[in-house]
Amino acid sequence: MCFPIYTKLAKCGGVSCRYPVYSASKYCKDSEGRLVQFAIDSPDMGRLIEIHHRTEFTYSRPAGGGVMILRQTPLSGPQQQVQSWDTQIVGGVRQLEQKDQFGNHVQLVAISPGSHEIRVESFGTVGTLSATPDKVADQGSLPLWIYCRPTRQTEAGRAVKSIVAGFDLEQLNCRQGLQRLSQQVLQRIPYTHNLTHAGTTAEDAARTKAGVCQDHAHVFIAICRMHKLPVRYVGGYLLTTDRTQHEAGHAWVEVHLKGAGWVGFDISNGVKPDDRYVRTAVGRDYADAAPITGVRRGPGIEQLEVDVRIRQVFAGTEPAG
Repeated sequence: MCFPIYTKLAKCGGVSCRYPVYSASKYCKDSEGRLVQFAIDSPDMGRLIEIHHRTEFTYSRPAGGGVMILRQTPLSGPQQQVQSWDTQIVGGVRQLEQKDQFGNHVQLVAISPGSHEIRVESFGTVGTLSATPDKVADQGSLPLWIYCRPTRQTEAGRAVKSIVAGFDLEQLNCRQGLQRLSQQVLQRIPYTHNLTHAGTTAEDAARTKAGVCQDHAHVFIAICRMHKLPVRYVGGYLLTTDRTQHEAGHAWVEVHLKGAGWVGFDISNGVKPDDRYVRTAVGRDYADAAPITGVRRGPGIEQLEVDVRIRQVFAGTEPAG
């Protein structure tokens, strides 16, 4: 597997470009970072995806302090190669960076006392493979049984169990059966905005019969864990053809199948994750992989605004604004 190296050309005719031009090299990096020769027109060249994720908290009264945990830095691996990535913070100070128990890149941020606004902007480019393998690489060193145990958001109650009433549970041991389960979850819980939130549980979404990608992932996970299948939540970004601006990132799942390893399923879109997907974090549920979590001290009303821009950029051409 090989990821092309793209060079960002900072100047265009002596003037800084708002939308930079990228030039593809005849060399690329493999998953271990080694340089190898590469055919520019190779079908495995994949995509270069540019991401800009802005999260802004505003407070009616100054913050008394607090902490935030960021998990929105993609890591290079067999399916993706990070070309560039940066996170800028206003109203807080980065204290440390490390990997957590799930293998995610985590940043700890201290909220500056007296701040009326906290703004976190993460942006960069990630190369992905067009020939994405059926199974994905492992991440972290946790035993599989960790991903078999239900959490608060993935506990299966009566509403979740009703989704698989009459379903042949033996099918859950193969990709085709899991894909049918994915279709059944989406059929019973149509994609619907503004009826669920970050704290919604799988049982709540199944009872409401509505939800978004996070809810679909939680319900699918709850059903798999009912039958002791190792399954994990995946957070990241999805490149779409109909728009570049999004209200949030995306969520899908990975199931560990005997003899196959981790296999991905996007329940909301009914497809296998491919070169349009950029992964940033995994965990047992959303709480483990959320882009930002934290605690703020002090009174006042908090408002949240999120803006995510995702687009594909092309070698030798200037992306459209």
